[in-house]
Amino acid sequence: MQNNQAKSKTNQSSLNVLNDLHAIMTHLPIVLRDRICEECNWSIPTYYRKCRAGVKGEKAYSKAEEQMIVKVYMETLKGAFDHIDKYKNIQPAS
Repeated sequence: MQNNQAKSKTNQSSLNVLNDLHAIMTHLPIVLRDRICEECNWSIPTYYRKCRAGVKGEKAYSKAEEQMIVKVYMETLKGAFDHIDKYKNIQPAS
């Protein structure tokens, strides 16, 4: 518990912002894939098969799945933006 309190008191400007933002962007596709697989009850191979299927014009998922995909993307991107918002108030070094 004390370790968590120490972390919460850490000055945000002392964090490696570049590393944190890079980690968010690197993990975002995996988080999206996993959430879509969970919500649509797909396996990972099914996810990638459905990703490729639309290239030729045919639709590989239902309208309900399409709506869920959009919903998951919006929620996940909102979460990423909410995480990034904590850096808005970083003051330049003087």
